[in-house]
Amino acid sequence: MFIGQTIVAENTTGTTVYTPWFPRQGDAFTSSVEVIAFSSTGNLVISILDKDPDQTGDAPNAAVGSFDTITGVGTPSKRVSGLRPLVRYKIVLQRASGTGTIYATLRMLAPSWESTGAQGV
Repeated sequence: MFIGQTIVAENTTGTTVYTPWFPRQGDAFTSSVEVIAFSSTGNLVISILDKDPDQTGDAPNAAVGSFDTITGVGTPSKRVSGLRPLVRYKIVLQRASGTGTIYATLRMLAPSWESTGAQGV
């Protein structure tokens, strides 16, 4: 997990950062991010990705869940269920408009895992 990571972007294409893969620990989880500082003209999009252990490389990059677009400081959360065994975050910081450098400082909090008693978890 990131602890106090600052991400910088210089245009509307943005900057993309991936966290390391981590093992699923339940049937579902609630994930939160603490956005500590944020440029006034940026958009922060955090997606949740998953894959099976036998899939090589980045595997499918289709999101199984995404936070609502973040445009300021705060602590948004997202609940996701039906995850495959490996999970990670894709974090994209983009300028909403104009030119110049923008930034976001954030902390990914440890997910809160839930178990419903389903087999295979």
